[in-house]
Amino acid sequence: MRALFPGSFDPVTQGHEDILRRAALLFDEVVVCVMSNAGKTGRFPVAERLERLRAAAVDLGNVTVDAHTGGLLVDYCGRNGIDVVVRAVRGVADLHYEVPMARMKPRTGRCRDVLHRCGPRPGPHLFHSCHYRGSTGRCSLMST
Repeated sequence: MRALFPGSFDPVTQGHEDILRRAALLFDEVVVCVMSNAGKTGRFPVAERLERLRAAAVDLGNVTVDAHTGGLLVDYCGRNGIDVVVRAVRGVADLHYEVPMARMKPRTGRCRDVLHRCGPRPGPHLFHSCHYRGSTGRCSLMST
C-alpha cells in the first residue's frame, strides 16, 4: 500500500519526523510531499525543506521525498497511485480542520483512506510549526 504524508513542513519538526517514521513502519511505501499552500508564505525555501526531509528519511528505505505546487491533494494522489493519506492531529483544532477534509477525499474516488496519527507523548513535537519560528524567520525551539 502506498501512503502520502503531505504538509508544508516549514520547518521540518520532530513531530513530522515521528509521524514519518511511524508511517514507514505501517506502509509498503511512503511519499512525504511538500505541498504549496497559497494561504501561507514559506519561511524556508522548498529546496531546503526537501533537503531536511531527505535527511530525516535517510535510513528509511521505503520513503521518498517529493514536492507538489499547484493543484489539489486528491489530484496528486490520483497521478501517483496513492492509497492512503497520513495526517497528524495534535489536538481538537487540527481535528476540526482535518475531518471535513477527510470526508471529501473518498467522494473524489482518488484516495480510499485517510489515517490520522496523534503524537505518542507530550512534547515539542505537538506544537504547530509556526511556534518554532523566531521573529527573524529562523527556526527557534520553544521551551516547554
